[in-house]
Formats: sequence, C-alpha cells, structure tokens
Amino acid sequence: MSGTWQGSFDSVVITQTTTLDTNSLYFTVQVTLTNTGTAPLNDIYYVRSLDPDNDETWTGGSFNTDNVVNNQNPDTLGISAVTATGQSSTHPPLTLGTTDTASRAFVYTLWPIFPGTNLADFYDEYGSAAGSSYYDVGTDHPGDIGIGIVIHIAHLATVDSAGDSVARTTSVVARHPANTATFTYFYAFSADAVDSAVAHGGAATGTGTVPSLNIKNINTVADVKVYPNPSKDIINVTGLTAGDHVTLYDMVGRNMGQNWTAGGQRISSFNYNNVPSGAYLMVVADANGNVKARVSVRKM
Repeated sequence: MSGTWQGSFDSVVITQTTTLDTNSLYFTVQVTLTNTGTAPLNDIYYVRSLDPDNDETWTGGSFNTDNVVNNQNPDTLGISAVTATGQSSTHPPLTLGTTDTASRAFVYTLWPIFPGTNLADFYDEYGSAAGSSYYDVGTDHPGDIGIGIVIHIAHLATVDSAGDSVARTTSVVARHPANTATFTYFYAFSADAVDSAVAHGGAATGTGTVPSLNIKNINTVADVKVYPNPSKDIINVTGLTAGDHVTLYDMVGRNMGQNWTAGGQRISSFNYNNVPSGAYLMVVADANGNVKARVSVRKM
C-alpha cells in the first residue's frame, strides 16, 4: 500500500511517498526535493519529529517515554535512529530512523519545535538545539518529550540543470537530476522491524537485502526519468521498455485520462497539453501491471 503527498516551500517541490507492507511492523517514507527555481539552493535541512506518547492510552501508561538514540552518524552502519519506549508493563516501542548518511538523530526536550527555529541547529548541535537536544548514543532520556531525525541536503542545482545528473550515495543509490535529491526514512514498531527497515534501506546502497514482502517494493524503482520537469505541453521519459504503461494521476489519485503505452524507443515523448497546470504523479507499470516507478511531474 502506498500514498503520495506533495507540497512546496519557496521554489522547492516536496514529494513524499509512504509505503507499507500490511504484514510488516515498519513503513518507509521516500522524500524527493526538487528545485524548480532559477537559483541554486544550498544547505537544506529536512526534519521529521514527533512526541511519541506511545502508551498514554494503555493501562499503566502515561505521556512519558524512555527515549534513546540507538545509532548516530557518522556510524559504521550508516544509520541514524532514535527509539521511544512506553513505560507501561507492555513497553511498546517506536523507532524513527534513516539509512541516509547525511543525517542525525536526536531527543528533543522542548516539544514542539517552535516556528522560526533554524533547522541547521539540529544537525550541527548548536543554537536553538544546544541545551534542548540530546545526541548521545545509548543514554535514556525519560520524559514527555520528542524524538526526531534531521537530514542535510548540501546542494540543489537550478531547474535548467535537470538534464544533468549527480550521485547522492545515501538511502537511494541511483543518480538524480542535479536539481533533485531523494532520501528515505522509516518508522518501526519492534526491534526486529528496525532490522528489516534498515535492511530495506541498505538494499538501495548495496549494504543489505530487501526483506521478503507480500507486495512489490516500489521504493526500488526502475531508472525512469522525466524532462523537462516542470514542462508545458510535452514530457520526455527515459528508461521505459516496450509495453510499459504510463498513467498520470493528480495528488488525490484521480486518473487524468493520460494513458500511454511505450513503444520501446530510447526516449518516449507524450503530449499532455489538455491537462491543467499543477502537480501530478506519473505511474509506470510493466505489461503485467507491476509498478516500476512513480515520478512526480509538474505541469506549467
């Protein structure tokens, strides 16, 4: 099962695809940041945090949790992860983590994160984060407080660099257009599920194996690229094979009536000038209906 959310901040389009196997005790969120502006952007920080309250509604539970940073980059495993565990007799755990090496995990005592906070502080442990966050591995910090991870994206090129590609060796090993960056984080609800989630993310970098799933893992996508993106009337798609089906959906999942079949040429071009301006999701499936890729596109 999967769902996609898309929004924007200044010139950056943010696409989040949440994917879960209904038989697994973890789920992943893949995030793609795309610079649609004409100026490069440096030092972007993405933070995901929460106040866990794991067992507040359980018998013997409360708002308090035991909060421990399990792994911290630079880490030999390339993992940042933090776990909040309930204090009731059943001790339900929740782990938030990522296999992105440009990341940090933290326990935050001043929940919520206040508007205007410099998110770089959480990555570099200074400013607003100093004195209010813990980064030490293995130490329990109990209380009604929050946990989080922060990911650093050093550079996004301009939109007119989209034809170039750069390597971002983190949780997604594929090369990306220079104006995009992609990373993945996970939520896990048992120790074994953390191992599976780490293996899932590590598989993208060649350091692990994807656990057996009852559904197709759509985070391991085919190397399908779209350009120009954004575009006005025509989109060009590379990485398709003969018989692939390409369908365009809006952000609430409605089919936009754009259903194309690839003929096997190196570059496939599709006209969608009858589609209103906005953000869409292009889904690529093979001739048997197996999803190969999901790519966010923007119509100008």
